Amino acid sequence: MRCVILHSRTAGWVCWLGLLLGIVPEPARGGAGPTDLTSVLRVVVVPSKTTVRYNQPFAVSLRVENPTTTGHTLRVMSCSWNEHWQTSNTNLSWRARVCDKNVPTTVRLPPGGAYTNQLEMFLVAPVNDQTLSFSFQMGFTPLDQTRPIWSDAVVLNVDPKPGDDVFVMTDPSSTRGALEAALAYLNRGSAPVVLKNQTAFQSAAQVLPELQKVAERPILATTEYKNWLWFATDVVHDSQTQTIRTFLGGYAVRKGSHEVLKWGVW
Repeated sequence: MRCVILHSRTAGWVCWLGLLLGIVPEPARGGAGPTDLTSVLRVVVVPSKTTVRYNQPFAVSLRVENPTTTGHTLRVMSCSWNEHWQTSNTNLSWRARVCDKNVPTTVRLPPGGAYTNQLEMFLVAPVNDQTLSFSFQMGFTPLDQTRPIWSDAVVLNVDPKPGDDVFVMTDPSSTRGALEAALAYLNRGSAPVVLKNQTAFQSAAQVLPELQKVAERPILATTEYKNWLWFATDVVHDSQTQTIRTFLGGYAVRKGSHEVLKWGVW
């Protein structure tokens, strides 16, 4: 073990004592900081669809690839990895992740390897520009880096017709537990009101067009349970059939009420 003695008698004694105690000072670092990954890695974006609808979710596969012959590492958050991503198109958005545990994690990328994720994204309808196509890039910024790594531009077509693929759950028994928990929350009277209507709401068909204008996320499914109309933005799918089994969050309206309330069971 070696200790660099500074030009000071006191510093020399401190260093000598540290060696006796087995404490070795961290060597001085050179000027070279973390590797600039923007020059060695690349981002590849693969959407699940070539044509999308406004406010309807579509999956996007994200790959951070190492095309070099040298291994590299990057650091990301284990759960909130979506926060490392950004898009060049302000009309694109995606769902936030709810994390119980979230810690920095090191990802090793061997030559030809890739760090992969998938985002469920949706295109927010612009107010005055119903275009038939749009382009976007995705940028990835790991921990310890300040500049994003940008993908090439991706172009998707837009189907301007309003979405008609909201799933109607005729039997809510598979999501009864979640709706009972939501009812307990709604009956406390503290749920935020997101929409008020002059006419009382009586059916999902009456609520849906107005709710889709103000909803923060796409409406994926609707059902009726205990005289309430339920609209889900967060759901669990059946692993076998991929149909929606459980509502996790969204909006609710008591039949005959003028107000739409926001709820969630996470």
